[in-house]
Amino acid sequence: MWRADRTSHDFTVDPDSREPETDFLHTPVQVTAPHDLSLGKPGLVPGNIADSAWSQWRAELGAVGGPSPLVHFVDSPRTRIELSTTHPGGLAQFITGKTTLLSSLIRDEIALRSAKIAAAVVAAKGLELSTSRGIDSVHLGIGIAEWTHDGESFRAPVLLRPLAIRRHGRDFEVKLQGAAMLNPALARALDDQFQVRLDAQAFVALTDDDGTF
Repeated sequence: MWRADRTSHDFTVDPDSREPETDFLHTPVQVTAPHDLSLGKPGLVPGNIADSAWSQWRAELGAVGGPSPLVHFVDSPRTRIELSTTHPGGLAQFITGKTTLLSSLIRDEIALRSAKIAAAVVAAKGLELSTSRGIDSVHLGIGIAEWTHDGESFRAPVLLRPLAIRRHGRDFEVKLQGAAMLNPALARALDDQFQVRLDAQAFVALTDDDGTF
């Protein structure tokens, strides 16, 4: 670095005093991730010494946030929109990922009234979590698993698919976003409680019947 009124001719550099150049493009990268490490012997699986600490932190954070709805879902008319008896015409549009009015999915007036009340609650809570915490919390839950372990009851959606919901006049618009995925909290609970490990990709693949859900 030098002043603007000086040029490079004002300086002389001894060629022998130059520091060797570093080839940044070929500098080896140190691998530290457990799944990328090689132990040199087949059958040896690297582990992560921090796993126990991570599990403890996850449990502590879970206690602060309260019961997770992913494994303790409160199934009430105000916490979910029931779509098990939807109209075939609206369902075909909805399942292909197109924006669909709630009134196109549910034609019964009494059921639609209850669905709109639930949709207002879900949309408001989803907007709150998105704006204040950056969490996309609204999902379509596909299937419900219920069980009891050590005297505690569990109720968990089996598959999840991201869902957008917003008010449209006196109605609501819903639209599927992204692909279905196995509920990670359900998979973790089954592993912790029963040592049952689910292959998430294989499990989701069971929902694909020649391109249809």
